[in-house]
Amino acid sequence: MRNLLSALGVRVTWASVDHHAAAEQIKRGDLAATAVLSGKPVSSLSEYKREAGFHFLSVPYIDSLPSGYLPAKLSHADYTDLVEPSQSVDTVAVGSGLFAYDWPARSARNRLLGEFVQAFFSKGAEWAHSIGHPKWQEINLAANLPGWRRQAVAERWLKREQSAQSDVAARQDFEQFLNATGSVTPERLDREELFREYLQWRKKNAATVPP
Repeated sequence: MRNLLSALGVRVTWASVDHHAAAEQIKRGDLAATAVLSGKPVSSLSEYKREAGFHFLSVPYIDSLPSGYLPAKLSHADYTDLVEPSQSVDTVAVGSGLFAYDWPARSARNRLLGEFVQAFFSKGAEWAHSIGHPKWQEINLAANLPGWRRQAVAERWLKREQSAQSDVAARQDFEQFLNATGSVTPERLDREELFREYLQWRKKNAATVPP
């Protein structure tokens, strides 16, 4: 928030108090505002109501902000007691990343990290729907963070997943190819054999395409 408000040219006097204490001081008039940096919707904000005098302040996104900031909005669906149904409030968002120490390749710590990656990455889609918070549905395991290198075990998992997805897409494309060309005949009912021929044909043709 210090960096953001400074970039926006907003001069403030800072007070270091926790969120709930800040809310009480706002009601007394001792503080003008408090800032919350978290994924929306923030459950703790549900206790504050427009009727009690609380409201969001608009934080506009401008093109001169440093890289890493993104435009966002707070809506009635996010905070039913703070935003009117027909309104929204401009704000600024930042991304979050998951970091791990780069342990030596053959160490026990690296092995444990590999087990975590397998469990976390493999179940990510299920957790996105079961946990309930909408931010889980925005996770992008393949995202690149400028200036950082993806951990080796995570990179290997991602490549395996992309390869598996590529195989699924290829088979779907193959099925469409068969339907469109009528390649399956009474004399050629072995789809697995046809699929192997199709993959060889696709690989050969891809190799002849100029870069």
